[in-house]
Amino acid sequence: MKKQEKHFFHITCAPGLESALESELKELGLRRLRVGRGAVRFQGSFRAALRVVLWSRVASRVLMELVRVGAGDGDELYDEVLHLPWEDRLSAKSTFAIDVFGTS
Repeated sequence: MKKQEKHFFHITCAPGLESALESELKELGLRRLRVGRGAVRFQGSFRAALRVVLWSRVASRVLMELVRVGAGDGDELYDEVLHLPWEDRLSAKSTFAIDVFGTS
């Protein structure tokens, strides 16, 4: 049997519902969850994320991390994402949004 590829997922919820989401995700078979403000993160298979999409009543969104980059400012962030192989994920007619989680 082929080993399933692991991805990082960020599952958002309304503020205050983090513990309810965590409990629900455990019931769905997810383990090693990291609870944050308004979200729970986990590393797992695409199939596990699809279970969350289908069965979660608490989750707002299920976001898959494509890449993690370090950047000290907006210009560094732009330079980092400019050189990513976007053609591997998107066609010329595709659109996408970028959410940035940062500090300071």
